[in-house]
Amino acid sequence: HDALPICLAFGYTRGRRRGRELAGFTGETADLDKLAGVGRAILSAQLRVDALCEVVYQQAARIVDTRNFQLGLFDNDDYVIKVWLRNGERLPEEPFAGAARQGLIGWVRSSAQPLRVSDYQREWEQLPAKPMYDAPFPPRSSAFVPLIAGGEVIGVMAIHNDAPNAFSEEALRLLTVISSQAAGAIRNAQLYEQTRQRADQLRVIGEVARQITVLQ
Repeated sequence: HDALPICLAFGYTRGRRRGRELAGFTGETADLDKLAGVGRAILSAQLRVDALCEVVYQQAARIVDTRNFQLGLFDNDDYVIKVWLRNGERLPEEPFAGAARQGLIGWVRSSAQPLRVSDYQREWEQLPAKPMYDAPFPPRSSAFVPLIAGGEVIGVMAIHNDAPNAFSEEALRLLTVISSQAAGAIRNAQLYEQTRQRADQLRVIGEVARQITVLQ
């Protein structure tokens, strides 16, 4: 990032730089239209976890190639992939027992930091953790973004590509903005669903108790 004429030039440079900081990215990706509608899409999903996860995917697809995409949420030590695409093909939701503490997903959870891998072959020895692949042909580059709500990492967005250098720092920053906006809504939806499930359980217990009383 980057006397009267000097002051004017400095002011212009600083203002332009501040604008870039507010936007969170530069160059060709410096297009605020790519963030337009994120808030509205989150609101339209209301308190539905699956719908909110789909919003994250749809918004990420406006930024980068999402043919190889995962959005997973943590359930204690389990990692539940809610939105999963491999080579553009949708795969069903799937839980992975114990995977929340393993590999690069586990590192992102523990560090609460995004991670960009430009080239696995070149950066293998410098990786903070070794990836856990579930594919016959591993990717060459990846972007990992934590979903953080209330200071807790509740999930991870992971995007992979067969080519090296597929994800720029600007793209990673923009994906982080999207995940930050969505994470709180996802967490609220989780709490709402848990509360509703508990209420349903209590109603069932109450109904069973009334029937037992009648039979006595």
